[in-house]
Amino acid sequence: MKYCKSCLVTDLRPNSMFMKDGNCYPCHVLNTNHIDWERRLFDLKSIIEKLKSKNSSHDCLLGVSGGKDSTTQSLWAREKLGLNPLLVSISYPPLQSTELGYKNLENLLKLGFDIITIQPAPITSCKLSKEAFLSQGNVLSYSEMALFSQVPRYAIECGINLILWGENVSMHVGDTGTLKKNIFDANGLYKMNTLTKIAKNLKLPHEASTAHLNSYIYPTEKELKKNNINIVYLGPAMESWSMLNNGLISVLNGFSPNSTNSNLTGDYTKVAMLDEEFTHINNMIKYYKFGFGRATEFVCESIRLGHISREKAIKIVKKYDGVCSDKIISKYCKYIEIKVDDFWYNVHKFTNKKLFKITNKTRPIPKFEVGINYE
Repeated sequence: MKYCKSCLVTDLRPNSMFMKDGNCYPCHVLNTNHIDWERRLFDLKSIIEKLKSKNSSHDCLLGVSGGKDSTTQSLWAREKLGLNPLLVSISYPPLQSTELGYKNLENLLKLGFDIITIQPAPITSCKLSKEAFLSQGNVLSYSEMALFSQVPRYAIECGINLILWGENVSMHVGDTGTLKKNIFDANGLYKMNTLTKIAKNLKLPHEASTAHLNSYIYPTEKELKKNNINIVYLGPAMESWSMLNNGLISVLNGFSPNSTNSNLTGDYTKVAMLDEEFTHINNMIKYYKFGFGRATEFVCESIRLGHISREKAIKIVKKYDGVCSDKIISKYCKYIEIKVDDFWYNVHKFTNKKLFKITNKTRPIPKFEVGINYE
């Protein structure tokens, strides 16, 4: 496992790219480019002016959840770009959603936005989550596929051609599978890891309804072009864009942060992963698979922004990566109807044995030191 020399991204991250200077792609771009934010905003406005819908009271669609990024980018689209977006919420099943997530969606209504909510069939969602966990060690594969797929599917149905997306996943988190020459072009989202490798390898439960499964299938490139659907990133033009800044901006606009102890969730920021608790399980398993979790993603961004040192970031990652309480795990086991022992047996199947030691205890023990290249 090799670390970026500037941040804590590793070469085990799916679709990661390390450059000759020893930096991951996001750090390389930051270190080798002077950013003209006024120019970026001008370019984004020019692109949107050409693409925004002319035959609807809403200029565009914007996918939202009950999270911090939803609030920030909705406000930015309206106040900075002068747009009237229709927000599209792909809701989690009732047993998977949190009251805090619902509360923060309600806050978007209070802020004056129109929201349409799409709810995939709950029973099918549960079956798919169980299948994904057992076959791929990922409890949220299908939820994430629905979050990405339903917005462009609704765009095709309602005839609104422009979709706004927040983070450029290649620039912000290093998933270079979606990389395009134009930093605002998000039409390559279908190439990201969740929608390619994960979706390709999953086996669909035979009892799941074909009609229900359509909610999880991303439109083909041919379908998008035929219906003139264009997806545009906002993040590259948002100078303040970061997970922590988005949290602060959202809280200042009525967003409710998490009051749960960080030692139970691994979220030391109090503003992430509020709408759905099983995300904490997924980040724990991701840590066991690839040696990094949600805390790593947060601190890498903070390092690039100059908010913390790499040394400070290492301490945070050691404390919070892989953290998820037994209570959340038990709740998930009850949700998909398996025993806790069977849960850990399956997690161990997908744990990277080169990075972690499996013992009689349920939780794998890391063999590596955070921030130090490991052979």
